[in-house]
Amino acid sequence: MCAIGARSASSPYDAAVDPQRIGRFVVEGRLGQGGMGVVYLARDVLLDRRVALKVLPPGTEDDPERRKRLLHEARSAAALSHPNVATVFEAGEDGVSVYLAMELVEGETLADRLARGPLTSAEVVSIGLGIARGLAAAHAVSVLHRDLKPANVMIARDGTPKLVDFGLARPPKHAADASERASLTGTVVGTPGYMAPEQLRAAATDARTDVFALGVVLHEMWAGEGPFAGSGLAVMAAVLYDDPKPLEATRPGAPPELVSLVARCLARDPDARPRDASEV
Repeated sequence: MCAIGARSASSPYDAAVDPQRIGRFVVEGRLGQGGMGVVYLARDVLLDRRVALKVLPPGTEDDPERRKRLLHEARSAAALSHPNVATVFEAGEDGVSVYLAMELVEGETLADRLARGPLTSAEVVSIGLGIARGLAAAHAVSVLHRDLKPANVMIARDGTPKLVDFGLARPPKHAADASERASLTGTVVGTPGYMAPEQLRAAATDARTDVFALGVVLHEMWAGEGPFAGSGLAVMAAVLYDDPKPLEATRPGAPPELVSLVARCLARDPDARPRDASEV
């Protein structure tokens, strides 16, 4: 899934894309595409600024469920105002497309950074704190991200981490009707390897579900790999039944406090984890 609002160093936009108008936005290039949508570099002609503009994939513009999910993403992200969350400027429809205009984060994804190797202790602390603070802001208004992973964290050029892509987020209670909230429960959603056991079982989720994913990301930042072996169904089975790989098994020398925190975040029992991102 592409990172919403992300202009990644490894995914430069395609300057050959023909300019087109979506609402008051002129498309200048393409940033990326995932199952949830296509993200373009666009210019807001009214405010004269560049934005990341997310629209539905071609051929799905009339799909009512996809349209509802994109607007749901807008509600979830718009409920947040925090330096560690990419800002949502507006959402709307132009007669054909449903669109979401967001802050254009110049930089790279955490996944891109990890592709060059593990992070230093200082980077783990700095980026980890930023991610936790962004999640804490979401949890404070009852928003769960539910798809936290390195590809959904942008590292801006000044080093600031920003959460992006709230496409699978559970919306705040006041921002969604009962039918919408019901459609987001009882279904397995997320990315294998980052989903908590209760998420894999399609059971009730809360802030501790995001804390589990944060533990996986912290482990990956230090060790250069995740705490559970395999991919797809194999990694899902490992999350459900295996103990996570010790943080120092791949890269010794982790600070004791980080070892303890990651172990708590990755506890199979949600009651053994930090209660939310603010505690992390």
